[in-house]
Amino acid sequence: MKRSFFIKIFHHLFAAEQLILFRFVSSIPQKSPAEVCSATFENIQDVLFFDTPDKVEKYRNFLFRGDKGYLAYLDGKCVHRSWVITLPRKVWLHWSLPFATQENEAYIHFCETATLARGKNIFSHVLCRIAADYRHCKNIYICVNVKNRPSSRSIEKAGFMPVKRYRIIAFLNMLVFKKEYE
Repeated sequence: MKRSFFIKIFHHLFAAEQLILFRFVSSIPQKSPAEVCSATFENIQDVLFFDTPDKVEKYRNFLFRGDKGYLAYLDGKCVHRSWVITLPRKVWLHWSLPFATQENEAYIHFCETATLARGKNIFSHVLCRIAADYRHCKNIYICVNVKNRPSSRSIEKAGFMPVKRYRIIAFLNMLVFKKEYE
């Protein structure tokens, strides 16, 4: 227990990571056994099937500020969540790397699939639903750590392509090195 606490603290003090920023380019329909619906104040507690109670308050704040949430259900249990920001504002690709969304752009973030539901194409299915709902947007972005190959594959399956890569080093909540490349 103590070790994981210190590892968590260390990861918030220092980071040396590579990120990939994806942009939606074309619709590639995806299917899964999950039912996808919008997150609401009434159903947001359903995430407790795989998420922690402190996150529910965070998601309520997302809803309150106008973000849109997507929940996916498998056999009546919520097994996935994704969030979308559409207002122009500063978003965080990483805790040390801001990104400014513009008018008529969407940014997908805070996505997770419950361990027991992985490998069922749920994330790609949700991303397709989001892309369809936001087809009016000029750009739809999502960012992932390069080490997260399963998420990268799901993102690409849903019609997103890499547009930028970042190599970052952060220390004490400050970005000390950033390299962008295509």
